[in-house]
Amino acid sequence: MGCVCSRQSVVIQGQKFHLIQQIGEGSFSYVFEARNTADSHRYAVKKMSCHTKEEEKRARDEIENYQRFSHTNLVALLYHELIQYRPDAHNGSLQDALNTQTKFTTRVLLDLFLSVCQGVQEIHEKRMAHRDLKPSNIMLVNNTHGVILDFGSMTPASFSMTTRSQAQQWQDWAEENCCVQYRAPELFHIETNSSITEKTDIFSLGAILYACCFGKGPFDDVYSRGDSVYFLRDLSIISENQHICTIHRNVQAECRFRPSRLGPGPKTLTVPSVALAIASGRIELPVQSSTYPSDVIDTMLAMLQIDSDRRPSIQDVIDKLSTSSRFTMDII
Repeated sequence: MGCVCSRQSVVIQGQKFHLIQQIGEGSFSYVFEARNTADSHRYAVKKMSCHTKEEEKRARDEIENYQRFSHTNLVALLYHELIQYRPDAHNGSLQDALNTQTKFTTRVLLDLFLSVCQGVQEIHEKRMAHRDLKPSNIMLVNNTHGVILDFGSMTPASFSMTTRSQAQQWQDWAEENCCVQYRAPELFHIETNSSITEKTDIFSLGAILYACCFGKGPFDDVYSRGDSVYFLRDLSIISENQHICTIHRNVQAECRFRPSRLGPGPKTLTVPSVALAIASGRIELPVQSSTYPSDVIDTMLAMLQIDSDRRPSIQDVIDKLSTSSRFTMDII
C-alpha cells in the first residue's frame, strides 16, 4: 500500500480531504491534519499499512478500542478510516508546541495537563491503559486543552506474568509499541510473576508534565545522542530480583541479566542508555524549575517513581493539580 503522504488529497467514503501536514507518526502508521473540501472542517486522517493478517488484526483492535470511549479528552472515531479530533483542533500536537519552544504559563500548563489527565482517567475507569502516552499523541485545542490520540497500543489495565516466555513476549511488545523516552521502567525488563498495571501511564504522564515544564522530556537528551550504549565489562551476576541499580562514572554498570544469557566468565554487553537512565531513577531538574509551584514539581516527581506502587493514581494526580490550579497565579 502506498504512503498517503505522496498525495495531496485522499477520498474516504465519498468525502475528499486535503492533507495539510503530518502531525504524528507511530510504528505502523502516519497521522495527517486534513481539511474536508466540502465543509472545510478539520480532521485527523490516519493511515495504517496492513500487509499481514496480524497487522490487520492490530488495526481492528485499535478500532474496537476507539469505540469503547466517548469522552471530550479522547479522540472520537467517525469511520474506520477517519478520525476527527475536533474541528477547532488545528494547533497541532503537544510535540509541535515543544518543538517551537512554546512556554506555558503555570495556569495554561495546568489546564492543559489536567485535560490530558481527565482523558487518561476515562481510559483507566474502563480498566484499560493507553501504554504509549507521549507529546506527539496529544492534539492541542487553543493550547489549553489536550485530546489523546492513538489507541493502537492500548491493553487491559492490569495483567500478570506467570511464565518467563509470557514476560519476554510482553517485553518485546513494549519495545515495539511504547515510545522509549516515555516508557515506564517496569516495561524495559519484565519479571516472571510480576504484574503490569495502568501505573505505566502515570510514569508517561510524569515525563509529559516534565516536558511541558521544561521544553523537553527528562530523557530526551540521552535519546538525542543516538543509540549510545553503556558497556558492561567483567559483569558479575547479581540477584535476579535486582533491577539495573548503578551507573558508574567509568560508564560501567551493574545490571541484572540471567546467567543463561551470559554464560560463564567475563562478558561485554550493551544496554541502551535510555533504559539505564530511566532505571537509575535520577531526574535532573533544570534551574527554571523554581518558576513552577513546588507542589507541581513534587507531583511530577511522584509520578516518575521507579516503583510503580509508589506512583499516585490518576485520581490522585488530578486532585493534587486541581488544588494547585485553583490557588496558583500565572508566574511565568
